[in-house]
Amino acid sequence: MNKRATSSEAKAAKKQLILQSALDEFYEKGFTAARMDDIAKRCQLSKGTLYLYFNSKEALFNGLIEAIAKPNQIKIIHMLSQTSSAKSALMMLTDFMPNIIEQGQLPKLMKILIGDSRYFPETIKSYRQHVIEKALNALTALFTRSNQTGETHIEHPDLMAKLVIAPVLFSAIWKAVFAEPDTLGFDLHQLFKLHQKLMLCALGLNQENP
Repeated sequence: MNKRATSSEAKAAKKQLILQSALDEFYEKGFTAARMDDIAKRCQLSKGTLYLYFNSKEALFNGLIEAIAKPNQIKIIHMLSQTSSAKSALMMLTDFMPNIIEQGQLPKLMKILIGDSRYFPETIKSYRQHVIEKALNALTALFTRSNQTGETHIEHPDLMAKLVIAPVLFSAIWKAVFAEPDTLGFDLHQLFKLHQKLMLCALGLNQENP
């Protein structure tokens, strides 16, 4: 029988173990085929203990969103709140974005989303509204402000925001689906440096002057 975690640290560690096991199970088998029994076995816990933390696969996936995607969204929104300059925002974002792919579990999460999204549409809708769209809205608002100050003349700030984050989605999908286990197959940092250069050039922002 599993010993129940009593301290807040032990509970947090057990929750993290469950989330990592669920991520691996969803990634390997797909959300639909994965079973709570198998997730419990993977993390060497009883099914009852698993249900104390998460009462369904949907709850587990929501937990993964909170653990994997939400922290990066918060960091991005915080970055955007620190500047009114489109140039500064683009440079900060494109410097930060490779970390999302290299250090996080976003590629695995993206594979699960793409593979089985039709089976839990409400969770996908919530993820889009509360994670992706909030970050996009913050970037759109910044571009709107930079238009008002005359720094930029972006015809569609909302579409430009989507273009800025597009390489993150590309890199995540590539790593999860096409890359070899130990290598991405291209220089991630150079990709984002090129993306930064192209964005600044397209918007007429001088790279030499901050």
